[in-house]
Amino acid sequence: MSYEEAKRPHSLEANDESQTEEPQPKVSRKTLVEGDMAHRINEIQMRMQKKKEMLRKLNLAKTYRTKWETQDLGALTDQWREVCQTALEDLRGRLKEGIIGDSGQSELTLKTLMNNLGIDPELVRLNEEEDSFIT
Repeated sequence: MSYEEAKRPHSLEANDESQTEEPQPKVSRKTLVEGDMAHRINEIQMRMQKKKEMLRKLNLAKTYRTKWETQDLGALTDQWREVCQTALEDLRGRLKEGIIGDSGQSELTLKTLMNNLGIDPELVRLNEEEDSFIT
């Protein structure tokens, strides 16, 4: 044994040997990292799809809210009601001319006309007693 070898403590030699005898993994680190990365990429892509779908739904809800505001909807409902009332009165007038002139039958009421057409009298605000519309 040389002088250099004698100066070295024996405990270090034992540690050196144990470090060099590490068991090698059966799967390389590169394969593990690639597999882990592929899994993480897949998870992130799935999260992105969910976020995109949620964003699409939120944009759709926003569009409907801005397009069909309740104030506008009320105004449109009133407009529809007025047009419907006018159309029913016009139709009754045209039918009256044909019915009275041809067969002499009794007068056609708005209620009868609307029942035949399947229109709910309450929707167009029919006053049945006066046979006219409430405006």
